[in-house]
Amino acid sequence: MTGVVPIASSTSRGIGRFRFRAGIARVVAWQNARRRRAECMDFRVTDEQTMLRDTVRSFVADKAPMASVREWMLTRAGHDPTLWSGIAELGLASMHIPEEYGGAGF
Repeated sequence: MTGVVPIASSTSRGIGRFRFRAGIARVVAWQNARRRRAECMDFRVTDEQTMLRDTVRSFVADKAPMASVREWMLTRAGHDPTLWSGIAELGLASMHIPEEYGGAGF
């Protein structure tokens, strides 16, 4: 094998130094991510959100079957006024409004 130049192996000084620095960078990144986890927002569904979801599902299943929705979409209004009254009675139409202004404050 004369004339063949060996490629730097993992034991050579330059590659080893690079791997050491990369290893330290991984450890630091992992530690920083671990610290940030405590400050992150919690996206788990709460019991209140589950109850809201179940309420809306049962209301829509009872009051707005798909065949009726298709008929309402073909009308000039595009919706059923009695359905909107039911939505307002449940407080769903004002969920995004803060409680101090009469909304649900969701």
